[in-house]
Amino acid sequence: MLYTSVTACRYSRADQRAIDCLVTVEGEAGPLHYTASPDDISAPWSMEIYTRAVAGEFGAVAEYTPPTPTVAQVDAERDRRFGLGAPIDLGDGRTFVADIDNTSKINIMGLMMAGTAADFRDRDNITHALSAADVSSLAAQAMARVSAIYAASWALKALDPTPADYADDEHWPV
Repeated sequence: MLYTSVTACRYSRADQRAIDCLVTVEGEAGPLHYTASPDDISAPWSMEIYTRAVAGEFGAVAEYTPPTPTVAQVDAERDRRFGLGAPIDLGDGRTFVADIDNTSKINIMGLMMAGTAADFRDRDNITHALSAADVSSLAAQAMARVSAIYAASWALKALDPTPADYADDEHWPV
């Protein structure tokens, strides 16, 4: 590839091992988007463009800017946190983690609506004999956890832009 100019250089990875740029190639109508890397042995010009860009021959290389997280990424983090379950404290020394996936939420709400004592199997597959009051407490704590996780995901998605550290615990209930 015979290139005649390289412009708009920007690091495309946090470790600075790749540079996105616009390369004007002889015989092409306009500049092409290109990613140059010192590790790309399949294209000798890639290593050359990268080395020359880092040396400043095409101007300063702009710093890496991480992509803005997507709604789908925030939703995936929300779902991952649902998968961690809800810590339950019955106030009498009994604590456990309850699953809060969709099926488990339906089960917990069904137990609460029955208004009776019930055996409940936690996420570690341990059975707990719960009184009607315990079932009510379980449901309240589990649903509070679900609501808090949803609220955190909605707050993140309302930000423009969504913070790059959206998955950090500081944005979520712990």
